[in-house]
Amino acid sequence: MLYAAQRLCESCALGVKNGLSLAETIRFVGNGSRLVIYRRLYADAAEAIEQGQECSKVLEGSVLLPPDCVVLFGIAERSGSFPELCEHARDYYGAELMVRIGTAARLIEPALMIGVGCCVGSIVISLIAPLYGLTSHVTTH
Repeated sequence: MLYAAQRLCESCALGVKNGLSLAETIRFVGNGSRLVIYRRLYADAAEAIEQGQECSKVLEGSVLLPPDCVVLFGIAERSGSFPELCEHARDYYGAELMVRIGTAARLIEPALMIGVGCCVGSIVISLIAPLYGLTSHVTTH
């Protein structure tokens, strides 16, 4: 969800700054999305914008984007500083995404260490157990 918001904000900032309409920009973002659900959301948003509705009103009921992203779109549309606010949102969502990825990595790291330890331990045991059995037969005979 954060990645989609960051990508949408970045693309909208670049598109509108370079002379594309918001509907064209959102349509491009939708066409570039791998997920069908986002394609449909962005296609519906582009159609609504072309019919005169505000983008934020179309995206308002969606659970695919963070609510503050939708609010920001509404503020950006009304204020007239759309590219600048989208750039700030892009930076915010990019930083938030990096924090969450770092947190997930720190949470997964102990489980990976335990898994690697178990694998190494089982390999060591599988190598030492036959040697121990062999030496116990040699000493008794």
